[in-house]
Amino acid sequence: MKTKENNKQNQDSFVYLKKWLTQNKNVNLLTAMLNDSASVDAMNWKKLEDHKAEIIPQLKAYQRLIKILPRKNNKLILDLIGANIHSAIQVASMPKQNFIKTYSHLFSKKEAAAEEFYNKALAIKTQLLLKHVQRIS
Repeated sequence: MKTKENNKQNQDSFVYLKKWLTQNKNVNLLTAMLNDSASVDAMNWKKLEDHKAEIIPQLKAYQRLIKILPRKNNKLILDLIGANIHSAIQVASMPKQNFIKTYSHLFSKKEAAAEEFYNKALAIKTQLLLKHVQRIS
């Protein structure tokens, strides 16, 4: 039963995310400061105020996915979030062929686009790890 409840909750929050995106077309999610409460409060939350806690993590996932794609593609980003893909680290932690086999159907150019996405995610993960190593050294 919990799985059905969780799926329903995920579907509902996905609907709220889509509504938020429609209401906030002028917000640049590539640069939006989603950890800054003043910035978040300045966004249009009309009729979504009660769902802010559900929407913000999805917006952060959306923001992370934008950084992987060569150009913004709202449909693909939403499809990836719907498939529970949310970050470069997550993608690059999967075996490449497994990612391509499992998710290439979401990409317009199928395997080639999925491979390009995976390679970019791997590059981002590598950069993040290098930055972390430099900080702790």
